[in-house]
Amino acid sequence: MKLARRSGIFLLAAALASGATAAKVHVISFAKWTTVEWLPETGDEKPLTMKVRALVVDGRVKEYVLGTPHEVTDRLFVVRRAFRVNDGLPEDLAP
Repeated sequence: MKLARRSGIFLLAAALASGATAAKVHVISFAKWTTVEWLPETGDEKPLTMKVRALVVDGRVKEYVLGTPHEVTDRLFVVRRAFRVNDGLPEDLAP
């Protein structure tokens, strides 16, 4: 009986200790603006230039974004994501 009570108290203390740890703080920043060319689907139009920059989280590039971020709260912001698409197909590489 005493052993069951002690192990129950130990499990409760371990659960409280693990839940009391602070959340890891992340450092989020934006890299410098880079100008890229975007080719529309139709081949008749001229390439458009866009300005993108990298979204860096804890020193690693996570995404590429367009425009300025919009702060929703002091801990939350939104920004448009730029998709990177490789248009080269394997049959295009053949000589």
